[in-house]
Amino acid sequence: MTKLGELSFALIEQTIAQTSDSSEQGFFETRSIPRTGEFGTLMLIALPFLCACTAMGFAIALIIPWREGVVFFLVVMGVPLFFLSGIAWPIESIPDKLRVISLLVPSSSAISAFVAVNQMGATPQDIAGAVQLQIALAFGYTLIAMLIYRFTKTRQNQHA
Repeated sequence: MTKLGELSFALIEQTIAQTSDSSEQGFFETRSIPRTGEFGTLMLIALPFLCACTAMGFAIALIIPWREGVVFFLVVMGVPLFFLSGIAWPIESIPDKLRVISLLVPSSSAISAFVAVNQMGATPQDIAGAVQLQIALAFGYTLIAMLIYRFTKTRQNQHA
């Protein structure tokens, strides 16, 4: 297994361990967070979202090999992605082409699913599309990261 795979599995294990350690009611009650949705449904979107974000982070880190470059890229892209997510700007007002492009970022589809579960009591069937998109993004970004990693290793071996 590659280092990328080991790191991904370690992150998933830690996420599951931390979410199972805190009790369902204790987490929300101690923080006074109102919610109407089920904790399990929230985890149904949260785990694929974390996997998609992690895979996207690996892909970005492999494309931009300097730490400062990754931070600069994320800072510059933060505000446009915030507006495209539908929180600060109505989704209906975003042009269709930009909306489709924004779906390549895990947060764009996950935010509406999180809100639907937490505030409107959405069921797993209601957020199935967002969950499927998160899983597809996780696999897509993982594949991209693996291809980039393989390409850079092959190129390094050729130059060595």
